[in-house]
Amino acid sequence: MSDFLKELLTVFVISTVIAFGQIITAGYPGTLLTEFYEHLFQQRFPTSLELGGLFIAIVLSFCYPFGAVWGYLFGFRLAPLFFDLQATVKWIIGTIVFLLWTIFMFELGYRWALQQADKLK
Repeated sequence: MSDFLKELLTVFVISTVIAFGQIITAGYPGTLLTEFYEHLFQQRFPTSLELGGLFIAIVLSFCYPFGAVWGYLFGFRLAPLFFDLQATVKWIIGTIVFLLWTIFMFELGYRWALQQADKLK
C-alpha cells in the first residue's frame, strides 16, 4: 500500500472516530458548531421539526469531521503537487477547506430542515 493511501486511511479513520465520538456525546461539539453557524448566518431550524431538528443537527455533527479528510487532501496532497508550499501555507489551505466543508454541510442541513418543515405543513 502506498504511503499516500496509508496517510489518507489514517486521516479517514481519525475523522470517523471523531464523528462517532460526537454521536456518542450527543453531537455536543458538532451541535455547538451548528449553533455558531445558526447565529452567524442568522438562520434557525424551523421549530415545527421538534426532534427532527435535533436529528438533523446530530447528522451535521457527524458530517463535520469529514472536512478534515478534504482539508488534508487539498492542503497536504493536491496543492503541493502544483505549488512549492511551506508547512504554514499547507495548514492554512487545509483549515480553509475544512471550514468551507462545514459551512457547506450546514447549508445542506439547513435546506434539508426547511424541506422537512414544509412537508409537515
